[in-house]
Amino acid sequence: MLVSFVIPCFNAIDKIGRCMASLERLNFDPKQYEALFVDDCSTDGTDELIKKACAKVENWQFLQLEKNSGSPSRPRNKGIEKACGKYIYFLDCDDEILPDALNELTQLAEETDACLIRSELFAEDGKQHKRMNQIDSWHSALTKKEKIELIIKKQSTVVTSFVKTDLLRKHNIRWPEHLRMGEDTVFLAAVLAYAEVVEYLASPTFIYFKIPSMTPASTQRYGRRELADHLEVWSTTQKLLEP
Repeated sequence: MLVSFVIPCFNAIDKIGRCMASLERLNFDPKQYEALFVDDCSTDGTDELIKKACAKVENWQFLQLEKNSGSPSRPRNKGIEKACGKYIYFLDCDDEILPDALNELTQLAEETDACLIRSELFAEDGKQHKRMNQIDSWHSALTKKEKIELIIKKQSTVVTSFVKTDLLRKHNIRWPEHLRMGEDTVFLAAVLAYAEVVEYLASPTFIYFKIPSMTPASTQRYGRRELADHLEVWSTTQKLLEP
């Protein structure tokens, strides 16, 4: 198996449908990927919806935590533990994977032996469809240091990275479960620090939705804890990426 999607879910009954529909539209051999939906003890029926969907699709699997963790990090970590694919693609349950994304990502990864691939995305807010995270100055002769600098400067730290599973397990790279904001930045910094080959795909692989839903995201709340998280995120990231 080449790819494992790890999809954390919590009270997403009003938005997970588009994620599932996008997986069904993939132009990729179903035997070469799996979708792991990891539920964080939803209370709105999301878990039952996923169970029914997974019962109909052979390469979809429903997983659930024993108790609610309060963030997507623990579900993602459980996905890392259970993944059977050579690569992991982290996808949020309210986003859409594009039909040809896995073909493009796996081809680049196999050709270059990439440990990490960062791609472009489409951002959707209900009014416009904007292409983002482009790196115009990327080329094969760049050093790893130069590649990291471009990723940090030119891209947002969205969770949707394509990563070698063995890299995460060998170096015990996990999502920081105590953080409620900025966990994607710390995770990406750790992967960049240990990855031997970092690549960029000059093509969007997913649609990031910024449309408000019935369930507020953690990033819509900001207080003392969130401020403390941000301070820790930037100090940790600096330590991970310093020469």
